[in-house]
Amino acid sequence: MSPAISKVTVLGSGRWGTAMAIFLSRKVEVTLWCFLENEYQQLLKTDRAPNLPDFSCEGRVRFVLGLDEAIKGADLLVISTPVPFLRALLEQLKIPQDTIIVTINKGIDRDSLQTVPELVQEFFPNNPLAHLGGPCFPEGLLSPHSPVAETLAATDESLAVRLQALFSAPGFRVYRSLDLKGVAILGALKNVYAIIAGIAVGQGMHEEAVAVLVTRGLAEMRRLSEVIGISQETLYGLSGLGDLVLTCYSQKSSHNKNFGIRLGKGESVESIL
Repeated sequence: MSPAISKVTVLGSGRWGTAMAIFLSRKVEVTLWCFLENEYQQLLKTDRAPNLPDFSCEGRVRFVLGLDEAIKGADLLVISTPVPFLRALLEQLKIPQDTIIVTINKGIDRDSLQTVPELVQEFFPNNPLAHLGGPCFPEGLLSPHSPVAETLAATDESLAVRLQALFSAPGFRVYRSLDLKGVAILGALKNVYAIIAGIAVGQGMHEEAVAVLVTRGLAEMRRLSEVIGISQETLYGLSGLGDLVLTCYSQKSSHNKNFGIRLGKGESVESIL
């Protein structure tokens, strides 16, 4: 019988990492590792993250600035670090082989073209690994009034069952999948279509144009899935179609769509970033 997961460290105190730390702290002991000094200081002072000010950490999350201290004794690492900084983080991590890793960040490493789980596996090939993805923003995860759902993917069914029990809550339904590669790739790919949808909005196009872009984007995702072996269940599930629809039609919470809107209005990439 596998030991219980009682100590979790979330790596990254951005919106998604902080939201997941708050969410999990309602069940287990949680440490939130902060990369930035100013975020760490504000969390200590106010119990609220600068980029998630509407939600308190409820006095249950431990904030740590030192990486080694943050991961010490953790049964599970939840990685939310943005992909451009992920490799540098992984190079610093020293963890036992039985430490479980769950990635919740989405994207493709620009240098290696690896998905987030593939990049993690490069550094920790023997650690249990899962990826959580689907149509959910931080505010939705923490809302007491609106149910949300995501897909938890792992190649080990027994690991997926354990993690499904940990992450599930009355307002958060977690579905299991064995398609780790598919969930990670589609979660990254939908960001491209969200930017394109945003550009259309920024240029003043009507909603019909966004509907066409989403439909043709899904068709492109289907062709890619056939070539690289992503299941149809994944494509038309939460981590495929569900995430695509939410991100492309979001009015305020999608960073990628808002990035596209600003591009469509004529701003440069450099000024936006």
